[in-house]
This record gives sequence, structure tokens and C-alpha cells, in this order.
Amino acid sequence: MDLYLRRWGLFVRWLIEVAPSERAFLEGFFLDIYTARAHLDGTVDAFIEEVLAFPYKQEPEDVQQFLDALLYHDTTDRRSPPPRSSSPAAVTQPLGRSSAAPSPS
Repeated sequence: MDLYLRRWGLFVRWLIEVAPSERAFLEGFFLDIYTARAHLDGTVDAFIEEVLAFPYKQEPEDVQQFLDALLYHDTTDRRSPPPRSSSPAAVTQPLGRSSAAPSPS
């Protein structure tokens, strides 16, 4: 996973945790996907209405689990992902590693 994709995944993971509603999540999620014109002309709002009406949605926990598997898969580090936090700083730690200096072996 390259740096851009990892940062995008961390953003989505964080957005799931802090968005106060499904609509708020979708509005934030689609900011980077659609152009300003699509937001201003109502295209994105219409799409959000369709998504909200879709009856077979994934649960947020399922999406989190999928993102955790992508973001924290590291064959050299078998530790579990960090606990979830609503702090944006907490989800910017690369691959779930602590910011503390590693202890000498």
C-alpha cells in the first residue's frame, strides 16, 4: 500500500469513527472523489440520497475491519492494530506503531 492509499484509508477509518451520521460520513467521504461542480450542481446530494436509500449496506464495523486488515497488515509486525480513538492524531500513526522510540533489543 503506498503512502497516499494508506493516508486515504486512515482518513476513511477516522471518518467512520467521528461522523455524527451516515449523511455526514458520505458528505465527507465524497469531498475528495467528486469535483466542486458536482457538489454545487446537486449531483453529489442526489447520489447521497440514493446511497441512503439503499437497503443492503455494510455495517461500519465491517468497513473498519476491512480497513484495519489493509492498514495494519505487515508481515514483519504481528501486533494487533491500536485501539480505536476519535483523535485524528491517533489514526495518523503509521501502521499502528507507537510514536515512542523503540527499545533496544
